[in-house]
Amino acid sequence: MRSSMTPPIEQQMYTRERRGVFRTTEGFDTVAASPGLDPSFIKKILHPYCVYDAPAELSGRSEKDQAKFPPSIHLIHLESGETILGQNVYQSADFTGLRSAFFAHNYVLSPERSEEQMKQGNWLDAVFATSYDIEQGTVLPALTELPGAPLNGGEAATGAGAGPPPARRPRPAGARPCRPPGPRIG
Repeated sequence: MRSSMTPPIEQQMYTRERRGVFRTTEGFDTVAASPGLDPSFIKKILHPYCVYDAPAELSGRSEKDQAKFPPSIHLIHLESGETILGQNVYQSADFTGLRSAFFAHNYVLSPERSEEQMKQGNWLDAVFATSYDIEQGTVLPALTELPGAPLNGGEAATGAGAGPPPARRPRPAGARPCRPPGPRIG
């Protein structure tokens, strides 16, 4: 059971846009983040994971159908104890409509929250946003649960007052859900 003292889950979104949190001109940048995230943490820790490498087969044939590009998911446990759970997706067009881009959505869990989430074991059931309109502002709410991750035997969380869950990108044909490997032996 979650303690009222457990820190919330912070969020960060990154893409190519007219402006961002750290840039006043167009380019790739964080476009929205929870107020609990330190700007230096965003730039030094999160930005390096905001990247999408398209499969060579799709890039080589100049594929434009973004539904054919698989999402890239990362789960990183930092030395400080925080955990980053994120997804990066290909976008066939940026805000100009002229060039491709990608969109990254990261959740940052405190050491305490990470430990709670570890017990639930439903990391990869989280739902991620696949786009964001910067005109909605650059501040994202902190969450009490990972959106879409089923709670201990209960319904899926939607962010507890943070509005509807972010849009889920359809899984490409033939793709299987990721599941962590079983326990290691030896």
